[in-house]
Amino acid sequence: MVIVAACFGITITIHHRKVQITKFIFIHCLEDKLGLHRIDLLGQVMAPRPFRWAGILDFRHMASPTFILLMHGAILVLTAVYMLARS
Repeated sequence: MVIVAACFGITITIHHRKVQITKFIFIHCLEDKLGLHRIDLLGQVMAPRPFRWAGILDFRHMASPTFILLMHGAILVLTAVYMLARS
């Protein structure tokens, strides 16, 4: 059950991150149309980068979904190792 839950957690986290990036891009476009991307208003606001699998292990830009994904991965691996050790 723990392995299944970790797999679902990984799937949901990746989906959440993709939707989050899409929404941030939409918000960024609206801010741009409103003329809010001036240095005196919002500073150096940049559009988010698209989802990349390699970005999961980019620890310089650790986001909450990345942390959650790594924790689900750790639970998955530790449970598999425990099951192998017990058998």
